[in-house]
Amino acid sequence: MATDNLTSIKQVLCLQSETHFQNQDQLKKEAKSLTTQKIKNLVRKFNISIEMNKDYQAYSDFKEGVNKGLDIARYTFEENAEKFSLSLSDEDRALRTGNLQNEFNQLLDGIILPKKPNCSEERLNGIHSGFEKSKKIFGDFVQEAFPLEN
Repeated sequence: MATDNLTSIKQVLCLQSETHFQNQDQLKKEAKSLTTQKIKNLVRKFNISIEMNKDYQAYSDFKEGVNKGLDIARYTFEENAEKFSLSLSDEDRALRTGNLQNEFNQLLDGIILPKKPNCSEERLNGIHSGFEKSKKIFGDFVQEAFPLEN
């Protein structure tokens, strides 16, 4: 009888720990899903910010280059968003937003644009200007997405 009770207790404990692990796995999946959704929302908001700053009447190589630079910056953020430290705690929010800005700036500064035969110098200068413009847009975006609380 005592062995039956002991066996029953072991089975219950085993089932409880199995359920506990399943609950932990479920929580981890939900947290990851939430994080993925948050990242998608941030990417979408940044894309909107970039689109609002494009010149849709770009009639020069320079202005077309600026738009191209903005597009490259948008795609760069989209491709690397999961690598950014997007979860910000309140106590170090200012430091983290600065770090996000630096990470983004370094990504853009690391892009090397090869001189193509049918790409004018003006267009290349425009692309670099687009990068600089997107850095400012990103800074504003980060401040808006992660406001400092008083």
